[in-house]
Amino acid sequence: MKLTILVVGDEAQPEFAGPIARLARFGRVEVFADPERALGSLAVGHIVPELIVVAQSYPGQYPTEMLERLRGTAPLCRILALLGSWCEGELRSGQPWPSVVRLYWHQWSARAERELTRLARGECPSWGLPVTATDEERLQTLTGGSREGKPRFAAIFSRKRAHYEWLAAACRQRGWASVWIENLRQRHVQGVQVLLYDVSTDVDPLPEIQECARRFHPAPITVLADFPRIEDVRRMHAAGAAAVLPKPVLLEDLFWQLQQSADDQQALS
Repeated sequence: MKLTILVVGDEAQPEFAGPIARLARFGRVEVFADPERALGSLAVGHIVPELIVVAQSYPGQYPTEMLERLRGTAPLCRILALLGSWCEGELRSGQPWPSVVRLYWHQWSARAERELTRLARGECPSWGLPVTATDEERLQTLTGGSREGKPRFAAIFSRKRAHYEWLAAACRQRGWASVWIENLRQRHVQGVQVLLYDVSTDVDPLPEIQECARRFHPAPITVLADFPRIEDVRRMHAAGAAAVLPKPVLLEDLFWQLQQSADDQQALS
């Protein structure tokens, strides 16, 4: 099923350019920088979307009243907030939009694309739950709808044993084998299919990502980073990372991304 998606926001913003561009693989996408034009298009029936994405760069860019007008014009359509880095503190100190599913730009590739794939297949994504659904209910829907690929052998590069043990336990639950890489002075491990790099706050990750890319080639590298900014993500990709995910990470997002990266690498081989 091809979807129709309406986007309100600036697709030229670096944080939003990639997520909005990837929407096109799911169907027709209409982007409006001006919310009034979006409302006018909805009112005359020019577009009848299955999903409305509002891309907000900073708190207060689009008032709640505008969201209510969108909801009133398209009452059967789910609204998704695509949020920039400046919105990360909004839940603590701001006034977030009520009854709107929130997704930060750095969560997009794993979470949104998985949910949109489910919607395009005619399945109910977590976004399809009532607006009164709890976080636990949404998490159960995300977990219940996951589709695991074939098992892999993952190297986990982390300076913290507790982090490795948590990730290794998650690997075991999915039938994956894993090995701990505590530092790059260790003996090289053969046969690694994917590498997970857990960024430590007291170390510059770029040289280590470059070295991992050299030593573990062609295994794709997925980086876990605290509150990544767009410039950080660009530098990590340039250093050799295949994907960058935020911490804390939802395990369903992480293993979807690891499997996607490994499948993409296998297709290139």
